[in-house]
Amino acid sequence: MDEVEQKWLVDCSVKIEENQDDIQLQAQVSWVPSRDVEKEVEIKAVTRYDLIVDQVAQGEILASPWAEVPTFEGPGWYSDVVFDI
Repeated sequence: MDEVEQKWLVDCSVKIEENQDDIQLQAQVSWVPSRDVEKEVEIKAVTRYDLIVDQVAQGEILASPWAEVPTFEGPGWYSDVVFDI
């Protein structure tokens, strides 16, 4: 959003709702003008092709392929996002 709309994401709250037929994701976001942010490393894009959002069952353990990311034990949700920098 920085390059196209000159705004920078500063806060995001996500809500997931399950219905009988589908799962819906809602997000509340807050933006500031990009000129007000001192940037160090900029992300060019988010790769949606490899995007994962999945539910982790009660007692299920999700191990990370990266040593610096801890394991996650359900119940809950996780997401895996690929950034192009």
